[in-house]
Amino acid sequence: MKKAILPIICLLTIIAFIIVIKVNGTLPLSYEGYKHNKKYEHNFINDSVLSFSGRWLKEELDTHPNTNIVISPVSLYLATAMLAEGADERAYTELSEILGTKGIPLPEFNQAIQKSSALHSRYAKIANSIWGNRFENTFKDLVEKNLDAEIKKIPSNTNPINSWVKRKTEGKIPNILSYRRLDDHDTFLINAIYFKADWLHPFEVSLTRKKAFHTPSGTVSVDMMSNTEDMPYYEDDIMQAVILTYKGSQDNMTIYLPKKEVAWNDFISHLTKNNFRFNFRSEEVYLGLPRFDIDYSADTLVETLKKWNITSIFEIGSLEGVGMNTWIRDIIHKAKVKVDEKGTVATAVTVYVDSFGDTASRRYNVWVDHPFIFKINDGLFVGSIVSPNQ
Repeated sequence: MKKAILPIICLLTIIAFIIVIKVNGTLPLSYEGYKHNKKYEHNFINDSVLSFSGRWLKEELDTHPNTNIVISPVSLYLATAMLAEGADERAYTELSEILGTKGIPLPEFNQAIQKSSALHSRYAKIANSIWGNRFENTFKDLVEKNLDAEIKKIPSNTNPINSWVKRKTEGKIPNILSYRRLDDHDTFLINAIYFKADWLHPFEVSLTRKKAFHTPSGTVSVDMMSNTEDMPYYEDDIMQAVILTYKGSQDNMTIYLPKKEVAWNDFISHLTKNNFRFNFRSEEVYLGLPRFDIDYSADTLVETLKKWNITSIFEIGSLEGVGMNTWIRDIIHKAKVKVDEKGTVATAVTVYVDSFGDTASRRYNVWVDHPFIFKINDGLFVGSIVSPNQ
């Protein structure tokens, strides 16, 4: 009897192991692999947001060196997703540089949007809207159904649009468009994000001290918060990184700090090559993090998209599904972030302006006293801080 039981146990163990692998396997999928594994159909969105987060941040750093930067890849992603609903095959293929939809039909992309954790946050209020009088009815139905977009008639001037943005960002971005009269040919696709969350473990205000921060142009005095706690920690030859968790959710902020002897460009290449993905472990960390409060306007997005071979949307003909003779004239993106002892407030707006026409336990010190990169969730916000007081 014992001889019979042993093979059965071995067989059951092998079957159980196979089941675990089948259920828990989370290997990154190529776009082609996606077609054969619908279980993970939303993963390509998370991967794409992280990938182009790095590409976009690098473009902004190259264009505006030694400047504090904050952008919202998720905001641009969602605004682009609205545009894709009316794009022809060529434009949709080009937009895959942002959306990660190469080889993925639009209906399946729309399903994946609902499942992607990168596009959802407990503390983020996300709003989409389209403003215009000449949209195709099918396009209006699609953006309303798939992206919960508000459908608006074009007003006589930009004030109502600015009021909508101000309301959706809790007053943090009161103006996205300069005042001007509008007419029947004007069209706008807008995404707005407002994020507010408290730290799971707040910094003690009484521990904040004036400390030195080393910028590219010299040393400045900053309000340095500090805390000691167990948190996810990562270190390699290039950098240190920690993850700060927000109260009661999976939302978090990751701080990436290059080691002082590492060149900034090498650090950025390290982040982007790995798509911000590293294996963290829980450690006791003594963290020093400066308060910062910055806002930023990405003023070269048209040029950036063209560098990524996204060109047809800037020509008449590829967006006929949006409206007859529609083309993109400009892209506007503004973002703000404030970090203090209590938590984080961040907001962003994207506007497509259309035209008709394991180790032993120890404490790690992470003293953020020189330029660093931060990321909220998987690309909800990402930025570079070179001088917290700038």
